[in-house]
Amino acid sequence: MDCLGSGSDKASKAIDELQDRGFIECILYSNFNLKTRKAREWRLTTQPMNKGAPGHDWKKITVPD
Repeated sequence: MDCLGSGSDKASKAIDELQDRGFIECILYSNFNLKTRKAREWRLTTQPMNKGAPGHDWKKITVPD
């Protein structure tokens, strides 16, 4: 929200669009309970990870005209 200078609705839509277009991928889902409080972890598909080269998933997405 701070980076976009907007509200939570616009920020949520931006994250959803990045995920839909294949630029980011959620690799660890959030879990908030009394014992563990973990935030989501995201992978940028343009960057290499521990397991190897970047996936470039965004190149595989076809957008209709």
